Amino acid sequence: MLKKEKIISIIVTIILIYISHNLIESNNYNIESNIDNLSKEVLSSQANVLERTISRNTKSAIILGEHIKILNGDMSSFESFSKMLLSELKSVNNLQLAPNAVVEKIYPLKGNEKAIGHDLFKDDARKKEAFLTKKSHKLTLAGPFTLLQGGVGIVARKPVYINDKFWGFASALIILDDLIKNTNINELKEKKYIFRLKRIHPDTEKMDIFYGNKSFSSEQKIYTKSLKVPNGTWYLDIQYTGVYLSNSLIFTLYSVSILISILLGYLLFIILNRPRELEKLNLLLEKKVQEQTKKIQSNLDLIGNYVLYSRTDTEGVITEVSEAYCNLTGYSREELLGNTHSILKESNYSSEFYENMWNTIKSGKTWTGELKNVAKSGHDFWVNSMISPEYDENKSLVGFIAIRQDITAKKTFEEKQVDYFQNAKMVAMGEMIGNIAHQWRQPLSAISSLASGLIFEKKANIIDDESVYKKLGNIVDYTLHLSKTIDTFRDFLRVRKSVEKTNLEDRISASKMIIDATLKEKGIYLIDNINYEKKTEVNLIIGQLEQVLLNIFNNAKDALLEEEIVNPWIKLESYTSNKGIVITIEDNAGGIPEKIMPHIFEPYFTTKHQTLGTGLGLNMSYRIINESLKGNIYAKNTENGAKFYIELPLIN
Repeated sequence: MLKKEKIISIIVTIILIYISHNLIESNNYNIESNIDNLSKEVLSSQANVLERTISRNTKSAIILGEHIKILNGDMSSFESFSKMLLSELKSVNNLQLAPNAVVEKIYPLKGNEKAIGHDLFKDDARKKEAFLTKKSHKLTLAGPFTLLQGGVGIVARKPVYINDKFWGFASALIILDDLIKNTNINELKEKKYIFRLKRIHPDTEKMDIFYGNKSFSSEQKIYTKSLKVPNGTWYLDIQYTGVYLSNSLIFTLYSVSILISILLGYLLFIILNRPRELEKLNLLLEKKVQEQTKKIQSNLDLIGNYVLYSRTDTEGVITEVSEAYCNLTGYSREELLGNTHSILKESNYSSEFYENMWNTIKSGKTWTGELKNVAKSGHDFWVNSMISPEYDENKSLVGFIAIRQDITAKKTFEEKQVDYFQNAKMVAMGEMIGNIAHQWRQPLSAISSLASGLIFEKKANIIDDESVYKKLGNIVDYTLHLSKTIDTFRDFLRVRKSVEKTNLEDRISASKMIIDATLKEKGIYLIDNINYEKKTEVNLIIGQLEQVLLNIFNNAKDALLEEEIVNPWIKLESYTSNKGIVITIEDNAGGIPEKIMPHIFEPYFTTKHQTLGTGLGLNMSYRIINESLKGNIYAKNTENGAKFYIELPLIN
């Protein structure tokens, strides 16, 4: 039979193995989970920066290509136009024109002379991507490859078609090192990450690592995100190089914990048999526990440097905070511990808001949401918070843990967008009030004249009942006209957010009714070629298309008056194309200068005097048509003036 001391030692050993296993599993899970979340955030953020930087620098090729297309292949203004484009870009080394794929123009030419006369369709290293660009009709990012003039670069090629015939390429050469430098991706090293960029090589069709660290560890997780580049895909890999529990280390910890548990069980057996050695063994056990505690604390400190988290008791009193959270709030750990999060509260939230949050986490659920807080310095900051209840081994609530993400930059951008649209709305309201005045002036004048005449004729007793009824009927007709006008304006101004199936011709008619009186007063003839008997069904947000049409009408009116055009007119037409229904508005004001045509839809860009325009109208029109209504809006110059095209998808 086993002795009592042996049975106790075996049971304790099993318990210690179980506890050690759970501690290692829990600690490893927490470390991997936090590093995994942090790595995903870092990867997503850096990938977004790379995509935006590539997009910003490759747009120069698009602009150059459109410029050549507008000039019908004339390259005489290439140098002056390229100089203007390059002044805004840091990573673009030069711009090129290659009619029929043969490089003829480069700006700046100095240092790039070797590339002149280079035939892209005959270069084995470049022809595959060049033919792909021509075939796809799309902007294509080619490379990276070794440049003829030295160095490594990538080329954004825009195929130019004039009258549906291939003219050649408009290209932007981007030095790869300069592009990477402008993304600050090299700062990942300071955050204990290595990175690399790769793509599927067009010739070998194998994954090609073309930039960054090629020596990634096979024992640690690699995080990958695809990058959308023009007519292709790059991939960004990152790998965390800091403290990370590898499989071999975990196995070692398991082995060590088992050995320690067996050792402790054996020591307990000796203690039970030798009571006088109990104190000595207790000291040894404390030392082992302290060593393990230090290791765990070291891992927690690492997490605390990067993760915004805090713990509270069941009453909301802060019991633990990370170093990263202290840095964000500006408060020291000593100032936060023992306090509640009310020290960071923003006064704009109602008591019901916090009551709802508290009830959610008290009920055992996780609360998520965005919060605006106030740092110690007094400045505001925004966090996306996830607050979860925390339980002990008996499933009793012991407090709450909150994980946060700093979204101050995102919220600042959103607030600026709200101000931007509010400004545009006020401008539209001002124009709307002017149109209402023009619509009501003639009916109100007629009503006033009829009423005054009735009073005079009645007092003079020179009017019969039939004439009275006739004039009263005319007054009723005018009031009905005013009522219809009110309904039209109210329908335009009513706030709607959902897309509805509606009749396109009715929306155009409502816009025409609003602007018609203003145009007539200014002596502008509206040529209306819309077939209002045709009932075209489209999906619209009521009021938005009217806002765009009125915007273009008002711009045309201002241009005609500013240019003092004799016999001014605005022509309104519509037709169906393979892209859907197209609405066109043309005037005879002479057109928009070609040098500013590419910028007319940019925010705050205006050619009007500051008292006449804010530069918000056409940008808002662009957002409504392209983003809200899923269509397209653009402008061209005709022999008469400017002509705007609005393309809307038809209901299938």
